[in-house]
Amino acid sequence: MKKIKLLAFVALVGLLSACGEEAKPTPKSIDILLDGKIVKTINAEIGDSYSLTAQVNPFEASQEVSWKISDPEIGTISETGVLDVEKEGEAVITASSLINPNII
Repeated sequence: MKKIKLLAFVALVGLLSACGEEAKPTPKSIDILLDGKIVKTINAEIGDSYSLTAQVNPFEASQEVSWKISDPEIGTISETGVLDVEKEGEAVITASSLINPNII
């Protein structure tokens, strides 16, 4: 089987604005984890599936993120972080905070 290299991109996040609610700490960064370990690249094979998680730092900040893959022909990533590899090539996986998705 041909190997595929996927790059995990860590997205920086913006400020949290809460009206009338207890404000959570401002998100500073996001780590992408596989099996509980921070990953920067994944060497995968066609047909592989991975369950990625995002850890927003600091931990007390909102942990809600959206997922994106740079080349949907290489693979797909679900709203819950499940990555399915479909084709040979390279793609960047991005996790962005829902608090400010424009900051990456």
